[in-house]
Amino acid sequence: ERANGERESLGWFSNVFTNAGKEALEQIFANQVSYGNFTYIGLCNLTAGCTADATDTAIDNEYAASGLSRAAGVYSNIGTGNWSIYKQFTATATATTNMTGLLNQSSGGTLLAVVLFTDVTLQANDKLDINWTCTAT
Repeated sequence: ERANGERESLGWFSNVFTNAGKEALEQIFANQVSYGNFTYIGLCNLTAGCTADATDTAIDNEYAASGLSRAAGVYSNIGTGNWSIYKQFTATATATTNMTGLLNQSSGGTLLAVVLFTDVTLQANDKLDINWTCTAT
């Protein structure tokens, strides 16, 4: 949502399940290892470059300012085997992004998945809604 109230949809995109994320789930299921909750959302600084690969272990050029720093999202159960993690970011300066990642810690941690989306340039007070919808099949 732009500071003037206009809303734009960036669409719906499929994520890339990282190798580190797959290994984390294996350890959770097979060895009962605790990884904490995968509810932290981070964003890539597009001006520095963003890629989404299964081999990623961190978000490329992750924002640490401009109102787009990694933050805990809100978990919602949306049915059997379906859940979402949602966070609304508010830019405090001009910022450009096109990638988000889902992690289990407020810094560092394990990167479960990443996804590229349509490039977006935010101005101060613009809002960016990130909603990870997850399905276990």
